[in-house]
Amino acid sequence: MVVLGWLVGTVLLARALLLELVLLTGAGGIASSVGPLETHWSLILWNPWFALGGLTLIAATRQFQRV
Repeated sequence: MVVLGWLVGTVLLARALLLELVLLTGAGGIASSVGPLETHWSLILWNPWFALGGLTLIAATRQFQRV
């Protein structure tokens, strides 16, 4: 359970941070396949939830380990 918590939390956090970086820099030609409105909403609305979910899961896993 602990390994799964760390793994999923890390994947969610990494997904949010890497996608933010890709969208902000336009790396990998993402600008040609994603419109500016979709990029804006992804940066403002969707990615923060993935980051928050990852951080919450990591915190819960850490708290579970302490008990």
